[in-house]
Amino acid sequence: MAWPFAHRAFLSPREQGDFLLCVSAPIAVAYWDWRGLRIVLGKVLRLRTASLSAWLFLLGLIMLSFVREGRRRLS
Repeated sequence: MAWPFAHRAFLSPREQGDFLLCVSAPIAVAYWDWRGLRIVLGKVLRLRTASLSAWLFLLGLIMLSFVREGRRRLS
């Protein structure tokens, strides 16, 4: 999660937010780490620059994660 802030000189605030939503947040979702996801989302909301496509990507990933977990529990 610290990588985009360490490379601030090379990344715009929007790219930083997109990185957090498309790289850091999916890791938290994959491990069902909702506290970690909340921390990532808090940072992104403070930046206020992430793109809509990054938000939609994360939303789709969370939905897919719940569907897969539901299927796993049913089988």
